[in-house]
Amino acid sequence: MFNKNNAGLAYHIFMPIVWLGFGGLFAIGLINKIPEVETKKIQKGYLNPGKLEIQVTDMDLNDKYEVIMNYDGKNYLLTLDEKGSPKIQNYEIKPAVEIIKKDY
Repeated sequence: MFNKNNAGLAYHIFMPIVWLGFGGLFAIGLINKIPEVETKKIQKGYLNPGKLEIQVTDMDLNDKYEVIMNYDGKNYLLTLDEKGSPKIQNYEIKPAVEIIKKDY
């Protein structure tokens, strides 16, 4: 089935593909990472990226994802307006309230 020459050929064909795959995954991890920046180097009026987190979740369980931005412990909903520009809205989950009707 495989002799010494065939095994070497398979290795030389498939190993570059494997390494390219791992390299691509590593590059994606770097691209999507929010960089750490010294607070004193952030221009006044701009967000501190170290306090920023992006989450993707299906909040309303409709099999479609929503994007949540968490900044310094507070959640915001990231949406698009009618023109396709990003829009930030306050977002919070309120606990359900059970209403009990009493017959008097």
